[in-house]
Amino acid sequence: MLAALAFTGTTSPVGAVVTNDAGGQATDPILWYNSTYGSGGIGTIDTNNNHVTLRTYPTGSFATNWTHV
Repeated sequence: MLAALAFTGTTSPVGAVVTNDAGGQATDPILWYNSTYGSGGIGTIDTNNNHVTLRTYPTGSFATNWTHV
């Protein structure tokens, strides 16, 4: 599901996921979700332990008040 979400929504200025080789970006996505507004984002942690936003989802993109994903 996260892989499908990572390729929808609004592309961040960072760009697409690169392969996980020397100096590359991790390929395991993280879903961030705001339950109040139904907004969210997809990101990864790069090889320097920095968060990299790949996609964002504006208010209303998801149902609100989820307690489990």
